[in-house]
Amino acid sequence: MAQEISIEINPISYPTPSQTASFVPSPKTVMVNDLVFWRNNDTKYMHQPMPVGGQPDAWVKDEIPAKLSDADAPIGGETATSNTVSFGSGSTQQGIPYTCALHQDEKGTLVVWNNININNNPGAAASDPQAKFAPAKPTFQVNELFIWSNNDAVDHWPAPSLQQKTAWMSQAIQPGQTSQPISIGQANPGIAYICAIHPNETGTIVVQ
Repeated sequence: MAQEISIEINPISYPTPSQTASFVPSPKTVMVNDLVFWRNNDTKYMHQPMPVGGQPDAWVKDEIPAKLSDADAPIGGETATSNTVSFGSGSTQQGIPYTCALHQDEKGTLVVWNNININNNPGAAASDPQAKFAPAKPTFQVNELFIWSNNDAVDHWPAPSLQQKTAWMSQAIQPGQTSQPISIGQANPGIAYICAIHPNETGTIVVQ
């Protein structure tokens, strides 16, 4: 399920014209379709996060106003936030570098993970898979990060085959947990995989 994720824009002790604040945390890891927004805690300057090499309004449509000081807003000050932005595909481990359109030395990184859900298969016959991978056949780019999220009540262990049980992860994914991030370094029109604990649970990954 998509979440709202905030990134803080915090003022620094010794500002310069090209750097008055920093993005916290950086790098920041989010999931595909999460709603990401920035909160400006700087009482002096506006900010506008943008992808390196992109347009100033590619993510944040308008400059984020400076935070009102406690004197102007006695109840803790008032913090302005950006609009939300989401990502339709994942990133590599290096992530997506970004900067401030107004202050070139303010830099951050977003790392975006794709997700494959492991969902219980209600009403399945005893001979049928008790859980399903969703999507069953996702498409990722070469080196794009993805994880499995176990939404079931039992452990699962995605692997290319029983013989390659530890190719992607060293242990099973417990209920409510996620795998470590995985990436595949070459294109493949269809990588079939199974659950090493329940071999009749299968899926396919396409790498472009």
